[in-house]
Amino acid sequence: MEYRYSRELKHNYLIVKREALEDDENREKTENYQVKMIESGKVGGFIPCDRRVINNEQFLYYEINSMQSIKDRFSVSGMKQEDIAGLLGSIRSLLENLSEFLMT
Repeated sequence: MEYRYSRELKHNYLIVKREALEDDENREKTENYQVKMIESGKVGGFIPCDRRVINNEQFLYYEINSMQSIKDRFSVSGMKQEDIAGLLGSIRSLLENLSEFLMT
């Protein structure tokens, strides 16, 4: 997976290049459904995302304006037990949301 960071005017993005889809038509339909659901913003717990096609290549632009990496967030104070529990709880909630949209 290729990714890079970009700044455009007042926005910061994590840009992920989508790999070329295989010839399997069912896989293509599934992946397009997943991308459309992520783009829609209906799945709670995901960073806002837009799909852009540039020179026949697809990119996912995740808006990361106010986001911090886990490393930066906890570099000074370290992760406490309640921080880890909160992180794991958020991941669990996200996975439960994914199952509602048939994305697991």
